[in-house]
Amino acid sequence: MYLVSPLKSRLESTCETCRLRAFMIQSTFILLKGVGEETERRFWQSGVRDWQTFLARCSIPGLSPERKSLYDATISSAVVHLQAGHSRYFSKCLKPRDHWRLFETFRSRAVYLDIETTGGPPNADAVTVVGLYANGHMTSLVQGESLTGHRLNQELANYDLLVTFFGSRFDLPYLRATFPGILLDHPHLDLCFAARRLGLDGGLKQIEGRMG
Repeated sequence: MYLVSPLKSRLESTCETCRLRAFMIQSTFILLKGVGEETERRFWQSGVRDWQTFLARCSIPGLSPERKSLYDATISSAVVHLQAGHSRYFSKCLKPRDHWRLFETFRSRAVYLDIETTGGPPNADAVTVVGLYANGHMTSLVQGESLTGHRLNQELANYDLLVTFFGSRFDLPYLRATFPGILLDHPHLDLCFAARRLGLDGGLKQIEGRMG
């Protein structure tokens, strides 16, 4: 059932070999309106590699003074929220595909979630087990025993980052259909799509096999 043990450690090891700036939220400019990956790379290449450098510059090539001032305000607000540990702020200003950029900052308060169902579609199926793994501890919420919307919300409130494998297409839609009041406003790192960006296609077992 649980995705967490081999893939979590292997993927984290792979991530550690990547350039640090790619995993630090302070070094991304994707949260700025109108900035995509190409513009972000241009900032990096010009020596603007993090928020502090951006704020310290009086001007940025290609940006009007008005745009620079607007971006300064956005970054300053982001700094405040980051220092306060408000991960959910970034889930709103980053696209879901960019939530992986938060991993390095919030990994110590991440929870790895996996569910079991009875096998039908979300609106006609039942979630039987929800597994939550964090900081070396496994919590299993079982249907008819400990699995309720209230209990699930209590557990999830303890964490700042949600990690799943294919959860954006499977786990989360099922949970929302089963527990309409569930709060899933965390930044969400879907390892399935993160693995694809690392060139690892296929299902969980296939990826685990390829990673040894």
